[in-house]
Amino acid sequence: MLNASLDSFDVGVADCSAACAAMLTQRRTRLLKALQTDVQELFNKQHRLLTLSTIGKYKASLLKVVSRAGQPQQWQQDSLRRNAEKQFDAVLSTLVVPALAGPTRTQLNSAFGAQLTEQGTKFMESPPMQLQSMNAMRRRVGKGQKPPRGVRAGLGLVGAVRSKAGGGQGNLQTFAGYTSGLNSAHVMFSNDGLIPDSTGSEPPLFRWQPKMNFDIAY
Repeated sequence: MLNASLDSFDVGVADCSAACAAMLTQRRTRLLKALQTDVQELFNKQHRLLTLSTIGKYKASLLKVVSRAGQPQQWQQDSLRRNAEKQFDAVLSTLVVPALAGPTRTQLNSAFGAQLTEQGTKFMESPPMQLQSMNAMRRRVGKGQKPPRGVRAGLGLVGAVRSKAGGGQGNLQTFAGYTSGLNSAHVMFSNDGLIPDSTGSEPPLFRWQPKMNFDIAY
C-alpha cells in the first residue's frame, strides 16, 4: 500500500516541470511520513489486539489444566507457552511491515515472550487460580476410584484353639488376624480347655468356622 501510494503520486506529478522538483520532493517526503504514521498506528492496534487475544487464550488453557488436575506440571506450562508463542508468531508474520523500519519480528516475539511470562506468573498466583487449584485437589483426593461392576467373593476363616496348658482354666487369651481384600483369617487362643462348654463337655482343641464375603458393585 505504501509503494502503490507513492507510485500514484509520482505518476500524478510526472508532467510537472523540473523547476518544481524541490517542492515535489518535499511533498513526497511529507506524504511518505504521513502514510508511515497511519500504517504504524494501524500496526500498533493490530499488535495490541493480537497480544491480548493470545494471552487470553493462554490463560484460558491454564485455567482448564488447573480445573482438571490442580497445580499444573512444568511440562504442561511449557507446552502451553510454546503453543501461545507459535500462534502469536504466525499472525505477527502477516502484520509486520518491513518498510516501517520499526521493531523486527524477532524483537517483537522476544518482547511477547517476556510479557507472557509476567502475565502467566501473576495469573497463577492470583487468588481465583489458587482457589481453583485447591478445589481440584480436593476433588481428586476426596473422590475414590469407583470399583468395576460385578460381584467379588472372598473366604473368611475364624478359628479357636482351646488349650489345656497352664491349668486349662482360661488365665491366658489372645487373638491374631490377617486380612487381604475380601479374604481374612482370625484365630483365638485360650488356655481354657478344661472348662466345660454349654453341653457339659470339654471343648475340642481346634474349632474352625468358614464364611464367605461378598462385594457387589453396580
